[in-house]
Amino acid sequence: MKRIVSALISVFLFSNLFAQVFNLTGKVYGVDRTPLVAAYVCNLRTNDVQLTVYNGEYQIKVQVGDQIEYSYVGYQSAYRSVVVKDPHYDVILELEHSDPILVT
Repeated sequence: MKRIVSALISVFLFSNLFAQVFNLTGKVYGVDRTPLVAAYVCNLRTNDVQLTVYNGEYQIKVQVGDQIEYSYVGYQSAYRSVVVKDPHYDVILELEHSDPILVT
């Protein structure tokens, strides 16, 4: 009986290690390496949204396995998965290629 209880406790504690929430920080840049102010950073699991500050920095709560969306007007959105507990991640967004809009 003691073995079953200790095995259940071990499984519970081990599973909590993978579900730990931590703050992911980084910067969002444009293709010319200038920081993007008010870029959209979203944790798609929790729908938590943060905007970058004046120097492109952001901070958002994540868990390993979360999908993060980075977007900015005029740029192509980027999607990244949190695969390791690395507390810092920089993103460079590429220009969006679209057909020009003709206004008459």
